[in-house]
Amino acid sequence: MLNHKRLWVIVLFFLLLLFIGLKWILLPKATIQKSSVASSESQPSKKSYQESTEVVIASKADSTRGVEDKAFSDFVNRNIDELITELQARHNLSGIVYDAVPDSQWDNYFDKLEAANSMDEFEILLNDSYNVSQSKHPASGVVVTVSSGEFTATQVTDADGKYEFIGLPEGPFSISCEKTVFPAGTKDNRTASAKTQIRLDCNQGINLDLQTDNIILRGRIVDTKGDPISGAGVYGTTGPFSNSDDVEASKPKQFRVVSQSDGSYELSGVEPVNFLSAWRYLFLGQSNGEDSCITITATDKQGKQGKGIQVPRLTDQILYKGRRLNMAYNEVAQRSGRDSLIEHEAIMHLLPKSTGNIITVPDMTIE
Repeated sequence: MLNHKRLWVIVLFFLLLLFIGLKWILLPKATIQKSSVASSESQPSKKSYQESTEVVIASKADSTRGVEDKAFSDFVNRNIDELITELQARHNLSGIVYDAVPDSQWDNYFDKLEAANSMDEFEILLNDSYNVSQSKHPASGVVVTVSSGEFTATQVTDADGKYEFIGLPEGPFSISCEKTVFPAGTKDNRTASAKTQIRLDCNQGINLDLQTDNIILRGRIVDTKGDPISGAGVYGTTGPFSNSDDVEASKPKQFRVVSQSDGSYELSGVEPVNFLSAWRYLFLGQSNGEDSCITITATDKQGKQGKGIQVPRLTDQILYKGRRLNMAYNEVAQRSGRDSLIEHEAIMHLLPKSTGNIITVPDMTIE
């Protein structure tokens, strides 16, 4: 593929040729006027007054031409510098979009855990969960969207799941994509999504993992009277993730939206906790600190802030995996003569209301 910066240089070269051509066509024809003066000198019949006039005109044309030559040169150099600066400030963004791991693949994994002959075998299989989560395939035909302020661009992934944006300006960007999937054994469709935030200051490669259990958080921003506040900036922050070995993955992730006229907002594409954290929640009734929560804050147009809310990143969908794991553990524990783990009685009262992958957040009040 031709480097796009080289393509810009070629285009610039032809533009310069065009400018030079226009310059010689449009600038005053001083040379012709000089020829007229020289010709008049060889013809004594011409009046001296006419000769003097022509010489003055030719002289002024020479002066004008010199000024315009310099102006033209300055114009070209200035535009070349601006174009080079602009090209240097533009970057490429590329990556691969991966399909979500099918539900049936997770069900097969939990079946294997349940059939383990001992707790030692159970623990070995449990450590293999990473391989299940990474057994993904490129997703073709997915629309990838990048946006920053009013700027938006889209690309469609090819047969290998690859996408590429050429010549994006420097700055913060949101990258997102969605795909409708049909879980095995059901007639219901589900939206698999992926979303992340980056700051583009060089060519970058960002891979996106589609997830069917990414969380949508819905809530309202209100005043002390319970009336809706519109136009408030709503911010969601997850992390930092202390248990991640990946430097990029351990960084806090931020989401931002603006409340609507009825005070409502929706934060989408929030990654849930893994099923191991969900399992811990089920029998301990507590999260693993900030690693398992998203902190939501809001600021109105006057700069007043509401009290932040911490929401566990747990939904019905992820709790299902936690319960499957608990069932498998209890089956193996019973065969091995160990105590079973009992689900915490008040677990559902400790979590915000959720349906599927949608969490309803309590109203946030700005005083």
